[in-house]
Amino acid sequence: MTRKEIPFQHATLYEEGADRERRLYAEKLEQERRKQQEERQKEYEQKKCRRRAFLDYQIPEANKLKTGLRTVPADADELELIKLLIEWTEYLAQEKYKEAFEMFLLDEKNELDWTPALLESAVYTYGCPGYTREEAEQEFGSADYKVTSLLDNPDKDEIITGIDISSDFGWMGKEDIAVIHYDNVPLNGKMSDLTARFFVRKISEDELTLAFIDLHVM
Repeated sequence: MTRKEIPFQHATLYEEGADRERRLYAEKLEQERRKQQEERQKEYEQKKCRRRAFLDYQIPEANKLKTGLRTVPADADELELIKLLIEWTEYLAQEKYKEAFEMFLLDEKNELDWTPALLESAVYTYGCPGYTREEAEQEFGSADYKVTSLLDNPDKDEIITGIDISSDFGWMGKEDIAVIHYDNVPLNGKMSDLTARFFVRKISEDELTLAFIDLHVM
């Protein structure tokens, strides 16, 4: 080997080593991706199993007669919170916007001044509150969206499993212990792209309630 060939040999060895490092790094990333995917799937299946209790759930008759702010014990689990969301959905499905609105607190940091009428407009416009039905028909060509029963929805298992209850300490207030993202709110009998958001808020040493944030297209 001549002196001129030596640098080329070094360059070739360097490229081979760099290629090997890139392959190993790519394989490591792929292994991590698969592991994370498996963990997410396992977590989803566990959540789905826990929430199967709602497959035959019916709102108690006594609860149908309740009005005003709804609360649960401070040690309530996620199933008790989801029951509140189901009842809220059923009120909306019956177009009882006032009753649905009064079930929970209104988060004081809201950009919009939510009212029962504004909540209704967010429904019939598919997430664009503030339009009258006539304005929505002119702007979007339709204003006939309607929340429909979650309990009667063929995809209720998927919708209920998809409700996310987690912590976001950078966003929550000092009395909030979790944030709820209720995706796929059922519209016209189908899963939709509407998401309802709530804080889980401590209102006393013994009680929790929800604080409505908004209803929008996620």
